[in-house]
Amino acid sequence: MDQAYEFKTKPYQHQFDAWHASRDAQFHALFLEMGTGKSKVAIDTMAYLFEKNQIDSALIIAPKGVYDNWVQKELPTHLPDRIPTMVVRWQSNTTKVWEDQIQKLFARGRGKIKPGEAPSLGIFVMNVEALSTVRGAKVATMFV
Repeated sequence: MDQAYEFKTKPYQHQFDAWHASRDAQFHALFLEMGTGKSKVAIDTMAYLFEKNQIDSALIIAPKGVYDNWVQKELPTHLPDRIPTMVVRWQSNTTKVWEDQIQKLFARGRGKIKPGEAPSLGIFVMNVEALSTVRGAKVATMFV
């Protein structure tokens, strides 16, 4: 049975086809050319799986010159407003505010939601270069 999903931004046909083919797959790769909307397909898949209670978190890893774009543009543009989210962006310098955000993100991902607090989709956005550092690899491993 096909579950209805309401897109925030209407996909092009190739994006819909890729989303439809991949949305319920345990493993799937999107081999689409640069600029054809892989980010939108991934965001719609995250939202679809969250609404089906199959995921509560997502780790997005992108090149350093692009990962901020996920936080500032891609997620706000394509992730439906009906999906409650907690988005935390990787930063190489540690601040108390950032550490608090990370701890809250990790805690909610482990089911430690305060009574009365609605579940949300936790999204951790990180640059791939951070994985080459001990701290970056540790934080990414802790998230997953």
